[in-house]
Amino acid sequence: MSVSQDDFGAGADGVRRVLLTGASGSLGVPILQALRRAGHHVVGTSRTPGRADDVLDLANESQVRAVLERSRPDVVVHAAARANPIAAGGSAAFHRDNVEGTRAIGRAAARAGVSRVVLCSSSTVYGRGTHRESDSCAPEDEYSRSKLDAERALSESFPRDVLILRIAPVYAAGNIRALEKRVALPGLEGVSVRLCGPVVQHSLCHVDNVIATVLAAVGSRSLVSGCFNVADPTPYAQSVLCDTVRAARHVVRSVRLDARIGRAAGRILSRVPVASLRAVSVGLDKFFCSAVVDVTRLSERGVTLANLLPTVVGATRSEAHRR
Repeated sequence: MSVSQDDFGAGADGVRRVLLTGASGSLGVPILQALRRAGHHVVGTSRTPGRADDVLDLANESQVRAVLERSRPDVVVHAAARANPIAAGGSAAFHRDNVEGTRAIGRAAARAGVSRVVLCSSSTVYGRGTHRESDSCAPEDEYSRSKLDAERALSESFPRDVLILRIAPVYAAGNIRALEKRVALPGLEGVSVRLCGPVVQHSLCHVDNVIATVLAAVGSRSLVSGCFNVADPTPYAQSVLCDTVRAARHVVRSVRLDARIGRAAGRILSRVPVASLRAVSVGLDKFFCSAVVDVTRLSERGVTLANLLPTVVGATRSEAHRR
């Protein structure tokens, strides 16, 4: 069932009551600030007391229901997620927070009369290659699998408008870890690896593009439900990422490596019946293979996206100097 667009929202002025989970996180903080600047009434939640307007432990379904009943939002933006199984306390806790926590959000939102739930998911659910929203998914690690399972859990638990944003790895001024992961191999920290041979490209997403999409999801009628890829409109060649990291971080050491060698090593390790080596194989594939998402569908809905990578070099240098 889908809520009529005429019934969506709190008023003709476009102002919504929004519940934002994960409001103290690296993605949640700028989303919270942007929603409030746009005039929306936002209640932000965090699992850590004192870091947001309300405390929300996704593993506690009764607490989830209570928070939704108190805030009575028009829209829920679900940006809370665990990124690392080890930090979460193991695979069971990781699945509980990322998947069952999302299911709890859907159920509680349905009971509270919420019109729309926006899920911040990940483009990593696709795996390698170039993908549109209609393509099948092939997640390659526990985080990506949990994101795909969370999408399904929300669609099953919330009977109204579900909007899934498959966001490419996010970067911002002063935070270029998403770039660094694509130019440095484990054990070679401080050394940029420039790939030669077949061109390797990556979709990345500046935080401003995430914000523009979330604002549209919350306050406009152009994004009602469905799945949308979110990224800078043009993917970046790995060599461009290498140059950007070197300029921003003053990295002086660089090596060249043929992408075909790395892919061959990954294929060999994938055949070895040892779990740790297979994990290394997945990591090599991620490094040496392209991962690109098509954002045509989002652009056609009127969301303006921009390639903002050139803006991060000076800002990242300034941030480093302040530290």
